[in-house]
Amino acid sequence: MNINVKVEDKTYEVIIENVNSNPMIARIGDETFEVRFGPEEAGLLPPATAAIQPRLNGLQTNAKESVITSPIPGVVSKIYILEGQTLDTGEPLMVIEAMKMNNTIRANRSGVVKKIFAEKGSFVKHHQPLLEFTD
Repeated sequence: MNINVKVEDKTYEVIIENVNSNPMIARIGDETFEVRFGPEEAGLLPPATAAIQPRLNGLQTNAKESVITSPIPGVVSKIYILEGQTLDTGEPLMVIEAMKMNNTIRANRSGVVKKIFAEKGSFVKHHQPLLEFTD
């Protein structure tokens, strides 16, 4: 399925491989993303709180990674965590608003939040570090 998404004056072609899968695979240009749905979301289309994670570029897919980077450019609208907080895999970390959608970034591993690099209201670039974990 191909859809066009317009952000300000630029239109992006998004290619969805299978809208019935979870995670759903979406391609934008040469970037490939996994769109995951939690148990609270239902339906075939991604809800505004879908967690979007890069698939092929290695970000947020390796459970041993200690730094979580932004899977998309956008504005940090919520931060759920504090430095020193212990987290489990899958817990929500923050929300990045992009293309008028709220994308929940979740922990890719368990650990302790060592450092938060983003602030609420700040713009983050694609691949920009958001936070660092320690064991």
